[in-house]
Amino acid sequence: MDNAARRPPREGAQDGRGRSRRAGDMVLGGLGLLSVFMIAPASLGDETQEFAALRQVLQTEFAGTEDAADVVAAPFVARAIEPGFPAGSEKGMPLGTGSSDLEGRMKILGIPVPEDGKPGGTWAAERDETGGVLGPASHTGPFRFATATGAPNKPGPPVQPDVILIQFEPSADAAAIRDVLARNALAVRSMIPEIGLVLASPAGPARSPSPQGGAVDVQALVAERDQLVEVLRRDPRVRSAALNGVLSTPSIPTGNGIQFEMSGGVIHEWSWRPPKDGDSPARRGNWGHFDIRLPQAWSFNDAIRRRGSTAVRVGIVDAGFAPHPDLEYTVLPQNRVAARSHGVWVLGVMAATFDNGIGIDGVSPFADVLAASAPDFEATEEVPQIYLVLSEVIRELTLMIDSDPPPKVINLSLGYNWMANHGINPDFDVRTQEEVKAHGIIVHGLASFARSHGILLVTAAGNDSNGFPQVSATYASPFNWAASNGVAGHGPARNILVVESYDGDRRLSNFSNIGGTYAAPGEEILTTNLQQDLPQSSFVASSSAASDPSHYILQNGTSFAAPFLTGVIANLYAYNPSLTPDDVLDILTKTTDPTTGFAPRLDAFAAMVAARPDALADLADLSGDGVVDRADLALFEKAVGIGETLRNGTAPDGAADQEGLRLFMRADLNGDGAVSAAPDDRAAIAGRQLSDVDVLLEAWADPDLSAAAARSRLMALADSR
Repeated sequence: MDNAARRPPREGAQDGRGRSRRAGDMVLGGLGLLSVFMIAPASLGDETQEFAALRQVLQTEFAGTEDAADVVAAPFVARAIEPGFPAGSEKGMPLGTGSSDLEGRMKILGIPVPEDGKPGGTWAAERDETGGVLGPASHTGPFRFATATGAPNKPGPPVQPDVILIQFEPSADAAAIRDVLARNALAVRSMIPEIGLVLASPAGPARSPSPQGGAVDVQALVAERDQLVEVLRRDPRVRSAALNGVLSTPSIPTGNGIQFEMSGGVIHEWSWRPPKDGDSPARRGNWGHFDIRLPQAWSFNDAIRRRGSTAVRVGIVDAGFAPHPDLEYTVLPQNRVAARSHGVWVLGVMAATFDNGIGIDGVSPFADVLAASAPDFEATEEVPQIYLVLSEVIRELTLMIDSDPPPKVINLSLGYNWMANHGINPDFDVRTQEEVKAHGIIVHGLASFARSHGILLVTAAGNDSNGFPQVSATYASPFNWAASNGVAGHGPARNILVVESYDGDRRLSNFSNIGGTYAAPGEEILTTNLQQDLPQSSFVASSSAASDPSHYILQNGTSFAAPFLTGVIANLYAYNPSLTPDDVLDILTKTTDPTTGFAPRLDAFAAMVAARPDALADLADLSGDGVVDRADLALFEKAVGIGETLRNGTAPDGAADQEGLRLFMRADLNGDGAVSAAPDDRAAIAGRQLSDVDVLLEAWADPDLSAAAARSRLMALADSR
């Protein structure tokens, strides 16, 4: 069993910086509309250092003005969908051109199709009889929406008219900040000083709709606030300004009632037996593990444990978590975690407990997971999505970055989900692009703050391309925007890695956005599932009934491609703790496959081989005693025999057979999926073409048996087969 050492939850009412949190401090997630579905430092003397003085100003001159709970209380409204089209585009074609099934795509979005089959009209806002006021009274709590406008059944992007995000220029002093606020009649509501961010509200009586308030012209109010935001953006003392928005956590469902097992046999098995002729690897829940060569990458687990460097702190910010018998993780202190499915799904891919005899295996056996959620509001008939508040996602990320010890890598499977939630193609909507840019500028500073702590951020490319022309990942989340755009003389945030999804046939998933940094498996991914009836007293639940198929689920989406990369990065740090983010970037650049037709495909085994100069010696040390000798030769010869049995179609069932299968997987020294004593059975490894025998004898150190004699012995074994 490969149970990495994991820290117990830290006690005490302090946040990640050692400060006591106020009782009203709440944790949210989403400063712009993100949904569930992206390294190294350029230089540490960047935005983080520039913001140091401003951070001090905010913490000293504006202390006592924060009230994060008040941010949560401010209501949200749905902005009317009024796409801004680039010059020369056809206004009735917001989805782009070139599709052979535009009519079908319009029907999917709920857009009326004229009798002639040609798109017509626009998505301009159409008020209902109330003039676009708050929707049904069934909306309870602080999160309330205006009635949906624009495309039928597609509510506009939620915004908070009474909460304005203002990121000041690093050169701003207290007098400049007060002047900006006074000139625009704004008061400080909350702050995230690490990145110079102030959450402000118009002074005077609130005009936003409230559960007890009367009818308010929602869109007129939003337009008024938009004008105020434009004034702020033109102020040279302000780097970015935007209305507070939300993120969400979407995925692409595989279907109804999919189970781990069905009567009559396993339909999506979790097996490490090499596929036989006629097998369909995509029918396996762990096909993605095979495709990126994770079993071969796990051959380094013994070497990692032998060196004593096992646990690697990994962060995840998502839409809630829940106990599960196949998951172990720590919650960020004082974080209020809601029982939500998406975080459980993502976490299962990345770090389901390894080799514990139940369920599935996460990508990283060594991930010491620190999880954070954010307040959200549940889906309703009018708004069929869970949203997270962007400002509070940023707040939780800041706390996680500043925690002790900080994570090496943080997974962010969040995005705006423009198409599914709002029927907007961001590649053709100027207003949407402007909003994402405003959020992205703010997040760029957050990425710099993470980079100053040596942290990589992994994000999802987004699922906006589902059934439509390929959509760019750039506008799928503010993190993706920051990954591909520079701010104030600083280049793109290279520590943000954006992940596309591909399927079991190595084709880009039809839902995946393009333009990502890397690509990983993201279709028919078997992972842990939310179980409301599991014990709620602990985040490490009992393993009883863990084999129940309902504890696992198949999922599709870039949300589940991202944790593959996050887990691989954790394994790299476990294998070589001295790696820097720059080193990790270099390794990934050199070892991913760029010939796929989409973003470079992840290769976990090649990455691990490149992580240490003595990697081949670690591979050859099958006995785990630190020396490559006759003991390893004997194990390799045994593995060759097991491989022959497997090729004949015998599937290991008993405990002894399972141990044999483990040895076979471990003895695949050149990573080609087989074990062979033939000297010419070579594959690319470490920049060379090597056979299993070549790798075994690379670091041969037996004083009583020469490498030449060992090679002759193996050649004889190959000839006898």
